Amino acid sequence: MARTCLLGRPAAAIRQAFREFYQVPDDERQTRMYSNRFAGVLMRQHQLAGLCRVQGWDYRLLGTGFDGYNVPAKKLVPWNMHVELHVELPPDRDPSLRDSGLGELSGTGINLFVGSDQVRFYRERREVAVDEVPAVLYSEVMRDVDLFTSVCAIGEDET
Repeated sequence: MARTCLLGRPAAAIRQAFREFYQVPDDERQTRMYSNRFAGVLMRQHQLAGLCRVQGWDYRLLGTGFDGYNVPAKKLVPWNMHVELHVELPPDRDPSLRDSGLGELSGTGINLFVGSDQVRFYRERREVAVDEVPAVLYSEVMRDVDLFTSVCAIGEDET
């Protein structure tokens, strides 16, 4: 039987040397119920959806006219928890710019970009404060979110 790690990935697929470990910082202890550590990153939505699939997260692509609320989520079965990475459609860009942020759609009406927002943990449909999440679980989830926001980011230049 193949060994798996905390988030259900094959153990051999996990890099162990110099492994990042994320701790709950003081500002997250103040917000208490969510992490904004990776909020505000504009990401390529199709690439995000692909990475979510690879990492075991559930996510359906968002379009402007439908699926107004859908977030990447992952069941954390050993802890009887789940986590959500809230994403949102980009706001319409400055009218002085040639193209609108909401007009950046695929041929099927799917937005090309989404913005990252809060990471929230839940147990039995109730929110769990970030400092109450087991440290190793918190770290593994933040590693996934770091991967999503760093690989899928398009940068901060609005133009």
